[in-house]
Amino acid sequence: KYSITITQNSEPKWRSYTAADSTLLYWNSQIDKLFDKRVIGIGNSEDERFTQTQTVTSEGDFLLVALDTVKKLGEMPVITVAEDAFVVFSEREPQVNTSLICPFDGSIDNPMRNWKFVLHDWSSPAISMYIRVAKPKGNLADSLYLWDGSQSWHLPYTLVDSNTVEYRVFFDMLQNGRHYFFIQDDNLNCPNVNTTVDPNLGSLKVQLSEDVVDTWTFETHSLKTGVTTSEECDGTIAQRYLNEGQHLVTIRNSHGDEMWSQVIAINSDDITSEDERSWLVPDLKLYPNPVRVNSVATLSIANLKTDQGIHLLVNDNLGKVLRSEPLDYTSGMEVPLTFPTAGSYQVTIQQGETFYTIKAIVIQ
Repeated sequence: KYSITITQNSEPKWRSYTAADSTLLYWNSQIDKLFDKRVIGIGNSEDERFTQTQTVTSEGDFLLVALDTVKKLGEMPVITVAEDAFVVFSEREPQVNTSLICPFDGSIDNPMRNWKFVLHDWSSPAISMYIRVAKPKGNLADSLYLWDGSQSWHLPYTLVDSNTVEYRVFFDMLQNGRHYFFIQDDNLNCPNVNTTVDPNLGSLKVQLSEDVVDTWTFETHSLKTGVTTSEECDGTIAQRYLNEGQHLVTIRNSHGDEMWSQVIAINSDDITSEDERSWLVPDLKLYPNPVRVNSVATLSIANLKTDQGIHLLVNDNLGKVLRSEPLDYTSGMEVPLTFPTAGSYQVTIQQGETFYTIKAIVIQ
């Protein structure tokens, strides 16, 4: 409500936005970890006596979001919003242009390209959201798109004044729980990276141009479970089977720098061979999560390669190793975990050259 910066707070236990009863996560530091620069939202929560139908960033670049109409600062549109219904916007740090496989033209840089939003139990008679931002450089104002991993929508603009442009997003095109990303026209047209999704099995194949990089890391991050899977590659092609949902796919160089990223959606209605693919998709679950200090959380591990053992690694938020041990692997195995203090922890399973990472949130 007061735009308090908690995503990069020195206290890890305060790095997620939750409802008053802690049952709902509006910004989840496990799932949304890359988009942690700024978080703003509109919505309604009677428990917190909070109703916000227009909001604006309080620091950094200007961004305003309003329901159905824009009011002057200090006022809000008069529109009802259901209890616990929210639209949450979050921003990532800009990518470093020099390390990208497909760098964008910095002379026509739209600030919205670093933002995404997600609807949580959204219910309101509002027809649309108005989004105002400082006018981009060059002629990029009319080259902004909304992308969900499988389809895109062009967002035409209106010039509010010489320094401000306005975009409009209609709610009838949006789904609850789905992440929507603002992209520039060339985000999906990278000649050095080709992605192919198999509509039958839900597999993703990524192919790089031969002259791009020798050694690279293929990373996928589930926006549904928060599990990050990474594997070092030395060829030009990598393939992985993914669960239904949205995944942030990232290519990193040998130094860990992000070279390319894109959201890919695996839609359940596209997968026609669920029984055939079920054993191909690695499955890691940590529950409960959040977990209380010194209470037992269970890590469930399934669908990895059956002919290899695994290695368990638990690190605190400073990188200190709290647990490191090899384990015999059987599909469906469960590993009990406890954590000594409140905060965030990184739980990693390594099998061969592949790493599966999930974040544990520990509360008092």
